[in-house]
Amino acid sequence: MHQGRAGFFHRLVFAAAGVGAAFWGMAAHAQAVPPGFDQQAAFNRLLLSPTMQTFIATNVNALENPVLKAECPSLKVLEANRYDIVQRPVFEQNGQSVGLKSGVWVSMVKVERCGQPTMRRLLIKYEPDQKRFQAIPLLPGDFRGNLQLEVDARRIVIPGVMALAKCSDGKQVFALDVRSGGPSTAEGWSESWRLQTCGRKATVTVLYRKVGDGMDITGKDIKVE
Repeated sequence: MHQGRAGFFHRLVFAAAGVGAAFWGMAAHAQAVPPGFDQQAAFNRLLLSPTMQTFIATNVNALENPVLKAECPSLKVLEANRYDIVQRPVFEQNGQSVGLKSGVWVSMVKVERCGQPTMRRLLIKYEPDQKRFQAIPLLPGDFRGNLQLEVDARRIVIPGVMALAKCSDGKQVFALDVRSGGPSTAEGWSESWRLQTCGRKATVTVLYRKVGDGMDITGKDIKVE
């Protein structure tokens, strides 16, 4: 992969991870759900349940990075019913009730941040062995891609900005905002990312262009303050 002031390029790959915690009870012995059971309806009920809505609101705030939290200490959830499935949730019969067996999804959360609306996204995964949900914060703001695209875009954009900012500590890199450069289409779109890298603010334009069955990603016009 080439990196430089003119831009950098890479092909899409996939990865996923999750951290954080919350509890969701499920019996140890489960069996298949009855014929005709609506898995999608069950997931919709779970997503809108008070338990899951509280989990989302708690983790949106708890996992906000320290730079953003210093600017605005709390986020108010306005809407938390949108999602993008990564691994389709599967439910099982647990005695007289039905519980979640597995599932991974991205929750897209509209929040109010110090009086202004913006977006937060959480990768949520159910861990059956631990009988709990896990969550990891994803890019803040108006990111238009899916989880696969975000993982690859991070791998391209962040090292390029770090190089120009002369920052060697990845733990000191924080995503502050993603703003759309216009409408997104199946052929591609553009975004402007704001980052803080070892204490220095930076912006970079990220371009997505459909090529065959994949998406090519280019980062350019990096500016470091």
